[in-house]
Amino acid sequence: MAVIAPVWISGLLGALILAIFVAMAVRWIRLPYTIALVLVGLVIGLLGDELPASENFQGLLSAEVIFFLLLPPLLFEGAAAMDLGKLARNWKIITLLAIPGVVISSIVIGVIAWQVVWPNHDNGLLYGLLLGSILAATDPVSVLALFKTLGAPKRLTVLIEGESLFNDGTAVVLFNILLVAVLATFIGQDMSVRELLVSGFVKFLFIVSIGFLVGFVGGILSNWLLVRTSDHLVEISITVALAFGTFLLAEILHGSGVIAVVVGGLMVGNHGTKFGMTATARVGLQHFWEVVSFLINSVLFLLIGYEVQAAFEFDMRTLVLATTAIVATLVARLIIYPLTSISNHNHPNPIPWKWRHTIFWSGLRGSIPIALLLLLSNMVSHGTT
Repeated sequence: MAVIAPVWISGLLGALILAIFVAMAVRWIRLPYTIALVLVGLVIGLLGDELPASENFQGLLSAEVIFFLLLPPLLFEGAAAMDLGKLARNWKIITLLAIPGVVISSIVIGVIAWQVVWPNHDNGLLYGLLLGSILAATDPVSVLALFKTLGAPKRLTVLIEGESLFNDGTAVVLFNILLVAVLATFIGQDMSVRELLVSGFVKFLFIVSIGFLVGFVGGILSNWLLVRTSDHLVEISITVALAFGTFLLAEILHGSGVIAVVVGGLMVGNHGTKFGMTATARVGLQHFWEVVSFLINSVLFLLIGYEVQAAFEFDMRTLVLATTAIVATLVARLIIYPLTSISNHNHPNPIPWKWRHTIFWSGLRGSIPIALLLLLSNMVSHGTT
């Protein structure tokens, strides 16, 4: 056949096959699956020319690919599987962690990064806050997988997964607000603290509202369609269209695609699948999205390891920045202790201390920070900043 397959197809297939072998191997080496994938990706990147096939991985991962192709299914799978009743019973602590928790964490990381990395720069604090917003979102996929194996308490799982679902949206919105402020400094339009707070708050409300409305309308429409069909293939197709469609539409309308997918997923997972689908179809839908989530996470974390090595030069400045980011992120994560104390006030079922420690260490970083870093790196390389 005269048709030659694009390089990215062989790279994607190679990443998938490698991820399958890693998934099988981690059962014997007792290492979290996602961490093992990142390490393998790092090794591939470090070997470079020694592995000719490694060049097929180049260019596979970009901010656009993560946001518009990989992220919507991951968000939808998590939201659709979330019990809305359990989420509602824990709304206080999840809201505290997902909104003020993200903002405070960004500020703490930003101040530390400012003092260590950009102490003498006029816009050092602003750069630090932008870095803080990038590192604020959590992605506890490996922790949740471990919870399933160990049979962890359902409420603890809801708390950690609920925080992750909603802090993604907050972090992306905060990043967009701070990015506008940073870009303004490059054209001589410095914003005062008051202007930044006011415009940021207004923009935050607008982005969140648009995302919520798009997800809500998409969820209603999807539920209406699910009730009117009994074909399981059509039903699965409806959820796929919802995941990608709400994200894309919300972004086109300058809203939050992350929030749109989460809202739509919650509505379909807690209403459409229960009242518009048979039990057999529900099981099929759940298995479909579990497989999709597994495949995406497998390829994603492998490519993250490769991209980290390939995209950044490991000089002293990078080492200082990386060390600062890690330390600052751990310090900022301490905010969960006072926030859980506030949530426990007059609560009939307070969060125990051992759960607080688990929540602290579950705050791993994943696809959102990588996507935002790649977006920022792409802007810098093209001379936008």
